[in-house]
Order: sequence, then C-alpha cells, then structure tokens
Amino acid sequence: MGSRVAMNITDHRERLREEFVKSRERTFLLEKMWKVMEDPQSSSFASAWERCMCFLIGVSIVTALMMTANKPFWNDISACMFEVAVEIVFAVEIFTRLVACPNRMRFFRNPYNIVDILSALPIGLRVIENFRVITGREACDIWCSMLRSLVPVLRLLKFLRHFQQFHLLLKAFAVALEALPIMIFIYVLIMMGFTSAIYIVEPADNVESFMKALWLAIVSMTTVGYGDISPSTDAGRIVVSVFVFASSMYMAIPLGIIGNAFNDVWKDRDHILLMQKTRTLLIQAVASSHAMLVALLIFPSHGACGPCIDLKEFL
Repeated sequence: MGSRVAMNITDHRERLREEFVKSRERTFLLEKMWKVMEDPQSSSFASAWERCMCFLIGVSIVTALMMTANKPFWNDISACMFEVAVEIVFAVEIFTRLVACPNRMRFFRNPYNIVDILSALPIGLRVIENFRVITGREACDIWCSMLRSLVPVLRLLKFLRHFQQFHLLLKAFAVALEALPIMIFIYVLIMMGFTSAIYIVEPADNVESFMKALWLAIVSMTTVGYGDISPSTDAGRIVVSVFVFASSMYMAIPLGIIGNAFNDVWKDRDHILLMQKTRTLLIQAVASSHAMLVALLIFPSHGACGPCIDLKEFL
C-alpha cells in the first residue's frame, strides 16, 4: 500500500514537472532577447545595448530641447528625420520587449513599459503635422505644442528603467507615507489660520479677496515671495513674519521624516534590491499562482513543511 502511494506521488510529481516545463518552453532567441532587454548584467552585449540606449536617450533629450528655441540652430528637414528615427528606435524596442516578454498580461501593468510606449507615440503627432519643422511658438497649434513640451519629458522618464535605485526612493516614500497625512493636515491648518489673519488685518485695496490672502500665505509659507502682493500694514507684516518663521520651523519635521526613512532604506538597499529583482524574475517566469505552486511541488518535501527548498537549491 505504501509503495503504491509513493509511486502515485512520484507519478504526480513527474506530471507536474512536465506541465511546468511545458509552461516554460520558449525559443532560445526570445529568451536571449528578453535577457538583453531586461538584464544588462547577463552579457557584454546586454551591457553595451543599455549604454547605447542611454546615450541615444540623452542625445535625443538635448536635441528635442534645442529645437524648442525660437531660433534653433538645427531646424531643417534633417532635424525632423532625426527625431523620427529616434522614435522608430523606441517603437522597435518596445515591440521587441512585447514579443519577448514571457508574461504578456503583466507587460502592460509595468509602468516602465507604459512610459516606453508613450515615448514612441509622438511619431503619430508628427504624421498629423506632416513632418513639418516649425520655429517660433506663434506658428504652433495644439499638436505642435504637445510635441515640444511632452517629448523631452517622456524621453527623460525612459531613464527611470536604468536606475535600480529608483525603487529605494519609492520605498522611502512608502515608509514615510504613514506619518505624512497628519503632517500635511497640520500644514494646511497652519496655512488657513494665517490666511484668515492676513485677510483680517490687511485692507481691502491690498487684499481684495480671501483667495488673494491665500495666495500671499502660500508664497510666504514656501519662502518664494513673488512680490506681486505683499503686506502693506504693520500688523500684516508682523503676521506674515511670524507665519514665515513658524512655517519654516514646521517644514523641518516632515522633511526630516522623509530623510530618515530614505536613510533607513539606503542602509538596507542590498536586501531591498535583491527582493525587487527576485520578485521581478518570479513574475516574469511564472504566469500565475497555480504555476508557482506547481514549481514548488517539483522539489521534494521535507517533513511536515511540505514542498520547500533550501538556500542552495534556490541559488
């Protein structure tokens, strides 16, 4: 009886292993393409590809910004062709990522992929504009304005994929987020309180409305001071002075919380980056929780804990 149960368990594991292997079947070319795109440390070619893409992105940002000047030094048809060529490269890159991605459903949930798709879309706006090279803002319509303003931003966002430490910044904000809501509430409360005081002590010819007083409070609290509006009475100057001093002292608290959270995250950066990369690889390799369970069942059971693997087997 025991031998029959053991044989059934062995057969079941073999079937599970075959199912898992079939679910992971991919062509060698697609696997190499995916590693080149996603892991710069996988090969020298992958590292060279990442450096070339970073260089192309940087050059394209500089040229896109220079072309927004009223009298750009490069405004002939070759400039437009360069921009089109860059966006075609971006389109080919994101299409290659889509084709080689092991999990198509999760592909469109990745914010980096969304940014890459958006960075290639301006080629459609250039088609609408008939690939015109327009100098000066007066001759720009809405599509031209979108090209000039959004293209450098989208290309700059493409750099995020190449910064692993960006996850650390997000982690720090996530840690500090627990304390930030109450700090923001007190910040707004202080601002509204001093806004009311400014509205009361300032004459109507200087502060016509409560919104004007709120604007004065905002530019004072942030220590910007545009100069378009300022207190005209001694009482108003005293209120604004106290307000600037109090807000500057208070701002040190939430900034200190965020700075301390980032410092803690940075100390644990190796562990966090390892977890992030492991999670990414598991998501890319395993399509569902059922497949993950199947993958674990391949490994032998150790006592009552069921399917499990040790550190040596994991590595």
